[in-house]
Amino acid sequence: MSGTNIKLSGGSAVLFLIVAFGFGGFRYVSARSSLDTDAAATLKVWLRAEYSEGFLRAAGAGTMDEEQVQDLLAMQDIRLLSVNGRGTPSDMVVRVEIAVGDKVPPDDRPVRYYRMHHSQLAGWVLDREVTALSYHLNFF
Repeated sequence: MSGTNIKLSGGSAVLFLIVAFGFGGFRYVSARSSLDTDAAATLKVWLRAEYSEGFLRAAGAGTMDEEQVQDLLAMQDIRLLSVNGRGTPSDMVVRVEIAVGDKVPPDDRPVRYYRMHHSQLAGWVLDREVTALSYHLNFF
């Protein structure tokens, strides 16, 4: 079997490097610029579901009174005070400061860390929650 050999030299090698770095730079910048908006939206969906599930589990299977319903609705007002990421778009650890309304979140964890990745088609995808150590060790 014969293999295909590609040899780049001179101007074509420089052009190839410029295109490769340009594509990588575009992907990195576009992912970073959408961290505050798209990643934040993904995180809010997950946090709303998590907080609502915990609230409904604590409330029990019975009917809720009007005050409990108002508390549940207030839990939907999730604000991300800061969203910071470390790493590459394909493996980013995101540090999030959370407030529910003007209060501390119901789980008493105002700072949380998540491993996410960015896809050009799907946008930001949440993989799992991680520790603060993962955030501080994720340089690249």
